[in-house]
Formats: sequence, structure tokens, C-alpha cells
Amino acid sequence: KVNWGKSEALMAGGGLGEGLTLPGGLQWRSGGLRYLGVFLGEESFMRRNWEDSLEKTRGKLEKWKWLLPKMSFRGRTLHKTHVLYRCRKPPEKPFIK
Repeated sequence: KVNWGKSEALMAGGGLGEGLTLPGGLQWRSGGLRYLGVFLGEESFMRRNWEDSLEKTRGKLEKWKWLLPKMSFRGRTLHKTHVLYRCRKPPEKPFIK
């Protein structure tokens, strides 16, 4: 089931779908789109995935601060590893060209 009111289309590897009509009033999107919370498309659009990542990570660490003294060394290590993994450097090449 497609929610035609919220849906958009992005042409991968070409122009903006010249001559192609889309069903249900769907519109072509340029630059990129958001799918399941991830920005996809041109590199400048995909940079939005990393905006505020440092602040979000600090916020997540602050929420756990009260629990960390009560956790085992292994638990603290696993938690910090999980949070830092989310902050890794984005890929050099975009997934979609």
C-alpha cells in the first residue's frame, strides 16, 4: 500500500524522468529523498545524515551517565563501543550515483 500524498520519486543515474509519467500524482524529486530516516541522493543531500551527530551522541551518553557506575566493565565497554560506532566516518563514495 502506497501513501501517494507523502511519496516522491528520485531518478537514479539520469535526469528528472523526462517524458515519464508517474502514477497517483507522484512527483519527481531532485537532489535526494529521505527513506526510513536516511537521506539518499546527491552527496550534499546525504551530508544531512551527519548533522548534529556529535550533539546527539553526547546526549545519549549523558542519559546513561547515572547507570555507568553501576555497570560492569564489559557493559560500559559495550555501551561506549555501540555509541561510537554510530559516529564513524561516512563512506567516501555515495551508494547511489
